[in-house]
Order: sequence, then C-alpha cells, then structure tokens
Amino acid sequence: GIVSSPNAAVTVTGTTAQAADLSVVEGYTTATVNALAVSLIEGTATEVLAAVDNQADTDTAANVAITLSNDGNGIAATMNAIDATTTGLVNATAYTTITGTVSAVLDAVNDQAQMDTAANVALTLAAGTATAADLNTLDAATTGLVDAVAITSITGTAAELEDAIDD
Repeated sequence: GIVSSPNAAVTVTGTTAQAADLSVVEGYTTATVNALAVSLIEGTATEVLAAVDNQADTDTAANVAITLSNDGNGIAATMNAIDATTTGLVNATAYTTITGTVSAVLDAVNDQAQMDTAANVALTLAAGTATAADLNTLDAATTGLVDAVAITSITGTAAELEDAIDD
C-alpha cells in the first residue's frame, strides 16, 4: 500500500463523488478534504450526511447537488439536515416513503425546487399533534398516501378539518 502523512492535503478531482468514498478519504487525513470541484454527491442519506455535515472535515461547494439512494424510508429530519448543507438540489425521488414529525415532513416536501421528492411518495407522520392546514398541505404535496394514524390531535377551522378528514 501507499503510506502518506496523516495531515496531507487531499483534493478530490472529478465532478461526481460517492459519499461513502468521501468519508473514507476524510478518515485518512486530519487535513480538510477539498471537494470543491465535486458538483454531485451520491449515496444513502446516512452516507451523504456523514460526508457533508462538517465543512472543516470535507469542504464541498455551497451549491453541490445531492442524489439520495433508497436505503429504506426517507427520514425527514436527516433529509432536512442534508438539505441545510447545500443550496443545490437534493434529489430524493428514490424514496417511496418519507417519515417524521409533521413539521419535518412538511420541510422535506414543501420546496420541490430545493428537495425533489417523488410525486407519489407516501408520507408517514409520527405521533403528535397537527393542524388541519398542515395536513392539507402535505396531502397536496403528494399523490401518495398521507398516513396520519399516529396523530393524536388535529386543530383548524371547520373547513380545514372537513378537507383534511374528507381526503
């Protein structure tokens, strides 16, 4: 094998990188990995978050695009944490289901220009309370099922409640 200094400067070339590879490279040096030339990072949400969560470890372009592969249900909180690391598009269309609190799922599906989700993605909401307006917004964001069975309380105007219950 090749032996190098643990604090050697590392620059990633190429425009596409696998998130898992970036994390491995990051583990071999104490220096910041320069990945500014990478315009697309691909991988599972867990892999991507590990690669982009700390710019002091791996420096990525502010507008790097990210494509998430389906590793089970999309966890809205993790997807949102990834989204917060870039102004580029986060492509999450591989997920067939996104789970989380009402606010986290809303954040994940509400701005398709920032995080692209499948038109028919199913949404599974965690236990808690919700407004009928938020449920209606989620329903409008997908042609898939919005599973709100765990929601224990819904508030809103009569019209909003009727719309939420009617769907």
